[in-house]
Amino acid sequence: MRARPAEQGEAAAESLAEIGRRAARAAQREALLASLERHGWNLTAASEELRVGSPANVIRSIRTLGLGAEYEAARLARRVSPGNRRSA
Repeated sequence: MRARPAEQGEAAAESLAEIGRRAARAAQREALLASLERHGWNLTAASEELRVGSPANVIRSIRTLGLGAEYEAARLARRVSPGNRRSA
């Protein structure tokens, strides 16, 4: 059976690539949130576990993946920890 083209006014079907991007983003969001909660919002520990380089990259991912509200709630509850500061 062949799929018919979308009729006028009907929503276009989502592409396979779009489905993949949405699924990847959801998986990354879930993994980041789980890591942060597992490590008590220690950004250094989460960055090491997820191999993203630095706590700054964790912050960037929090923003990119839409975890800003969760981060802000943890920060206001004083649960966010940058971890050990390493001298450069």
